[in-house]
Amino acid sequence: MDIGLLDQDAISSPAFFLPNLEIMKLSTYYKKNKNFVSFILDPSKTERYTKIVLRKDMNDGEYLSNILLEDKCEYGGLAFTNGIYVPLPLDIENSIPDISIYNSYFKKILIGKKKYEDLKRRILRSSFIRLSSDGKTCNLDTSKGFIGEGARAENVIYIYDSNIFNISGARTAISEIILGKQQVSYLVHPQFSDNFNEIEEWCKERWNERSNRVIYNKIVLNKEFKEICEKSKEFHLKPTLLICYDKNETYTDNFLKADFRNSLNKTIYIIINKSKVRFDCKQEPEDKNFRTLYKNLILWSDKGFGSYSFRDYLFGKGYRKAVSFLDNLAENDATLRELINITPKNIYSKGGKWLL
Repeated sequence: MDIGLLDQDAISSPAFFLPNLEIMKLSTYYKKNKNFVSFILDPSKTERYTKIVLRKDMNDGEYLSNILLEDKCEYGGLAFTNGIYVPLPLDIENSIPDISIYNSYFKKILIGKKKYEDLKRRILRSSFIRLSSDGKTCNLDTSKGFIGEGARAENVIYIYDSNIFNISGARTAISEIILGKQQVSYLVHPQFSDNFNEIEEWCKERWNERSNRVIYNKIVLNKEFKEICEKSKEFHLKPTLLICYDKNETYTDNFLKADFRNSLNKTIYIIINKSKVRFDCKQEPEDKNFRTLYKNLILWSDKGFGSYSFRDYLFGKGYRKAVSFLDNLAENDATLRELINITPKNIYSKGGKWLL
């Protein structure tokens, strides 16, 4: 058979490219069973194939309906299953991922930009695994050679599970397969937990890639927030705490103003104390002005721009409308007015009535 493998996410969003684990395993399986297998670079040219296998994980609402409706098309991925992984047949699940299926993609799509070349070099030296096929039991068989021919002690292990905190023994399993101090694990999907104790243990592991997103899925009040900041001195990975989190899901202007004030207060606390914590929004505000404020607050926090007040940071980035909106918010709010003009670097005391 002439089989075409189509990674829709790779084709539609090269800026966010990561190889699809199922595509790589399917490539190995079909090649082993003496089929001609190639990567589909142009979804409009699929006539030659006797079978098309499409994978899509990004839930962006974009679907290739003309291909999906063809009888010769088999499709799957998290975008079709509400984010729940559906295991492949066992003989495919146990196949060693074939990164070479992306060679034509590297040559035709990921070319001409340094960031693409750096990504290509990193991926070709990396390993690709799923710890669990059922989302509960860690059943990775390391004897299958998942490391691959190009892997080295300094490579990245890409982990594709979307629910590591539900997998028994996940952290131990990763610790056992790490080859050395230079090797790191990259979590392809954000990981959520409402138990900070397990997040804390995960964040202490030095094999975490620093961009991993481990998210505490609860509303964090000030007392617990300060306790987490104190614990963060021992963290290698920054846990993500959620802001813009309305348990009533109303997200009124009054809620957003109060929550933004408190989030700004927490951000100043993080910068002053050099806490290893980052923020993200539980839900982005619909209002464009509030959305801009939260987006930049997260950047200000994560980059630690303590030499500037938040207002000066916004102004320096050219967000004049957002600055005007912020000034209007603070006009009759003395606490907020003080917070937006604080330069964290100039504060030497951890006290102060405004500081949590």
